[in-house]
Amino acid sequence: PISNDMPRMVANLAKSAGHQMVFEVYAPGGRTLLQHSRDPKLVEKINQQAWDFVVLQDQSQVPAFNQTQVARDVYPAARSLRQRIKQAHPQSTVVFFGTMARRNGDPDNARDIPALGTYAGMQERLNQSYMSMTQENRALLAPVGYAWEQVRRQNPQIALYSDDTHPNLTGSYLIACVFFATFFQESAQGLPAPAQLGDVTAGYLQAVVDEVVLKNAAAWD
Repeated sequence: PISNDMPRMVANLAKSAGHQMVFEVYAPGGRTLLQHSRDPKLVEKINQQAWDFVVLQDQSQVPAFNQTQVARDVYPAARSLRQRIKQAHPQSTVVFFGTMARRNGDPDNARDIPALGTYAGMQERLNQSYMSMTQENRALLAPVGYAWEQVRRQNPQIALYSDDTHPNLTGSYLIACVFFATFFQESAQGLPAPAQLGDVTAGYLQAVVDEVVLKNAAAWD
C-alpha cells in the first residue's frame, strides 16, 4: 500500500483548491517498471477510462543501478508503458514519480556502485534516470527527489522517513504537495495539512514545493 494514503492526500489538496480529482492506485509492493510492462491487469487499468495523468514509478533501487542494467531493464519498460498509455488515450499525460533515495543510500549495492553508499549519491543517480525517462518519453516529472533533497539540505531536523525507505506522514505530505503542484500547476500554500505537522512545517514544505516545482516548471516538462 502507498504510505499514509498519499494519493488521497493529493485528492484532498485538490478538493481544497476547488478541483475534483478522481484517482485509482495500482501499486503492488516492490514492482519494477519491467514487471508492470508485462502485467495485463495494469493494461486493464490504463484502458478503463481516459485518464488525464498516468503516474509511473519504478522500484526504489533499480533506477539507481548501473547504466547497463538501467538501459536494459528500465528505459525500454518506460517506453513500452508510455506507448500503451498513448495508444489507449492519446491525450493522457505520462508522469514519472521521481522518487527519493533511501535515508542512508543503498549500502548493499555500494560495493558494485560506490555512489550508492550515500543518500546524496543514490539521489543523484535516481534523478538522472528519471530525468532521462521524462525527456525520452516527452512526459512530466514529479520531482519528489529534488524537493526531498532540498528539505534534507536546508532543514535536516525535519524527519521525512518512517524507516530507511518509506516516508512518514511529513514525507508523504511533501510528496502530495509535489504531485498537486505538478498536476494543477498551482501552489499548495495555504491549503490544509495534517495537524501533526504544525503550521510552520507545513508552510515550509509548501514553499519548498513552490520553489522546486513551479519556479522550475520548464525543467520537469
